[in-house]
Amino acid sequence: MNNFVVSKSGIIAFVIVLLGFGYVAFFFDGLSLRSSGDEGVTERDVNEVIGRALPSVPLSSLSGTISSIGPDSFELEVSQILGTNIPASSNLYTREVRITPTTVITERRPKTTQELNQELKNFTPGDPLPTPYRTTALTLHDLKAGDAVAVHAALGNDIREAKSFEAGTIIRGN
Repeated sequence: MNNFVVSKSGIIAFVIVLLGFGYVAFFFDGLSLRSSGDEGVTERDVNEVIGRALPSVPLSSLSGTISSIGPDSFELEVSQILGTNIPASSNLYTREVRITPTTVITERRPKTTQELNQELKNFTPGDPLPTPYRTTALTLHDLKAGDAVAVHAALGNDIREAKSFEAGTIIRGN
């Protein structure tokens, strides 16, 4: 049987490596998590740091709250843009979402436990699997300021730096 021995110098070296990694991850590219003013570190500050530390990937969906609605578009206050290096001070946290005739707008509401249990009881192999939510078709007129939505760009376009983009699907949640 092998005995595993950890020396004091091994533990110290491990702690130094962890501290070094923390420095690189959280102070990457000269950006520190210290914030000026009384607001402290915000979620957007943390997202910016994470985005700088991680490789860029295409961004095709956003979630947030509708702030205003026009005849064929709405303004979306984005809740977070995780994994991007979009600065917290950027104006990209407010986006115009354009609605086209092909945009699909739905609402998802959770089913009651009784509804879901009944569907599971009646389920037979080959049928579509029951989902824990009920989906209802909506139109732009059904949406209102303050609604929480997830928006997926049309054709999977990269909307990382798009101030305005066309929506493929919009899902209003609760």
